Amino acid sequence: MRRLRIRIQALAKSATSNTMYGVAAAAIYDQCPSPDFGPVLSFIRRESPDAERAFDMGCGTGTLMRLLSDRGMQVEGCDPSAAMVRAARDKNPSARVSRAGASDFAPRTRPDLLTATFDVVNHLPSLPAIAAFLRRAALTLGPGGTLIFDTVTPDDIDRNWHSYVGVDRLPTTVLVRSGRRLGPGRGTLTYEFFRRRADGAWELEVERHQLRTATKAWYTAALRSAGFRDPLFVDGSTLGAPNWQTVRWLVAAKTAAITRRRPRDQTTRSTRRDAREA
Repeated sequence: MRRLRIRIQALAKSATSNTMYGVAAAAIYDQCPSPDFGPVLSFIRRESPDAERAFDMGCGTGTLMRLLSDRGMQVEGCDPSAAMVRAARDKNPSARVSRAGASDFAPRTRPDLLTATFDVVNHLPSLPAIAAFLRRAALTLGPGGTLIFDTVTPDDIDRNWHSYVGVDRLPTTVLVRSGRRLGPGRGTLTYEFFRRRADGAWELEVERHQLRTATKAWYTAALRSAGFRDPLFVDGSTLGAPNWQTVRWLVAAKTAAITRRRPRDQTTRSTRRDAREA
C-alpha cells in the first residue's frame, strides 16, 4: 500500500518561514501555468518609465527581477520563503535577494520603483498589516518613488471562491488548488501537492494561505495616509489579460516629490529694506 505523508502548513506570508511557499511550491512554481508578467511589465513601463532601481517585495522565484534586469534596471528583491529565495538567487546571480517579509524588508539601495505583484499584498494577514506595508513602502521609496502592486478584487473572492478548484498535472507532481470564501473580501487558498517519490510512493503536502483584500476606497485612503498621492487602479483585462477582468486590479501610486523652496530675490529684499528706511 502506498504511503501517504501529510504535512499541514498554515502560515501568513508576512512572516519569515521555511514552509510558506516551501520546497514543494518552489520546485514546481515555474512549471505550472506561470503568472502572466506581460500586463505587469506594460503597467510598469507606463507608470514608471524612468525607473532605474527596482525592489521586488515577495519576489518568489525571481522572474520579475530577471525581466526588469534584462530591461536595464538595477534590481533587488526579498521573499519570506527560504526555498523561493534560493530559486530567485539562482535566477538572478548578480542581484541581492534577501529573506524578509512585508514588515522587515530593507533594500540596500533606495529604489525608485517598488513592486509587490501576484497576490503578495493579499497574503498579508489583516488590513492593518496591509496599511503597515504601504507605510513602509512609502518610507523605503522616498520622494518621487513609485509603488506598483496588484490585488484580487472583493468581487473575485465573494463571487468566485465558493467553488474555485484548479488542477495542474506535471511529470512528478499533481497540484490541486482550491479556494474557499471566509467572509467579505477574505478567503482561504489551499495548495495540495501530490508528489511521486523515487521509490514510486506518493506523498501529499498541503499549504493553506489566507488571502484578504479590500475596496478601492479603503486602498485609496490607506495609500494617502501612508504618503502616496493619486493612486491609480486599472482592471487587469485592459492590459491584455482578459481572464483578469473584474478579478484583479493593478495599482500604481507615487510618493510626493520634494519641492524646493524658491530662493528669495536679493534685489527685491534690498529694495524693500531701502523703502522702509526712507
